[in-house]
Amino acid sequence: MASKEYTLIQEEIDVDEICTHHHKDVSFSKRRHFVNGIVSITLAVSLAANALSIILHLLPGPHENCSNRTAFAAGLERNKQIAWTDDSDFASHNRTTWDRAWDTLNPDAGFVAISDDFTLRTGLHESQRWPWDSSKGLYLLQGYHNIHCLKPQSLHFTHMKHCLDALRQEIMCNADDTPRYSGLDQQGGTGNGQYRMCKDWAKLEQWANGHSACYKYKHGAESLERGVPLDRFKHCPDGSEPWKRFRGEG
Repeated sequence: MASKEYTLIQEEIDVDEICTHHHKDVSFSKRRHFVNGIVSITLAVSLAANALSIILHLLPGPHENCSNRTAFAAGLERNKQIAWTDDSDFASHNRTTWDRAWDTLNPDAGFVAISDDFTLRTGLHESQRWPWDSSKGLYLLQGYHNIHCLKPQSLHFTHMKHCLDALRQEIMCNADDTPRYSGLDQQGGTGNGQYRMCKDWAKLEQWANGHSACYKYKHGAESLERGVPLDRFKHCPDGSEPWKRFRGEG
């Protein structure tokens, strides 16, 4: 009798253990499926976000035209590191050195002859014709106009006001937000020695020379609006003489 009771109790214990283990197995299986589901969803969201990021990076954005590359002409980029300085030849205390430095900046080189095909592609305004090729317009590159406005002005006061306002517009158009550091106690001024990324002026000169309008300003010359004598356009930097082709001499 005792043996039967023992066997019955043992059987009941075995059944309880089986049920307990089965319940644990079911609970563990549910938890595993739940965790796997969370992981799968997380991976899917992550992959979708990465794919979207790549697509947005490849597509042209609304600020594409405001990138470091210039939209017009030479297509220059801000890839030249230059430090601000208060000690250049352009600010020399020696007047001879100072004059020599400023004389190297020639605004005339900024007059270029650009083909109508280029102006149509870039949306430039139509300009007056270059005397030696009617398929090209006459333009003045902005950087050289700024240099012109820094030169001593021989024209009337109205032109001086034009230049001052042109420089103001250039400054506000660029809206340079570079923080200039305030310097140390023993160092006056701001930003001295601080580096910035600039466009290469030498490359602009190279491009301008390659598209030169062969123009040379002379004191007292008529303005472009009133017409400029043709001999003003006979000063090509490469020594060429396009007026001969124009006349059928070359």
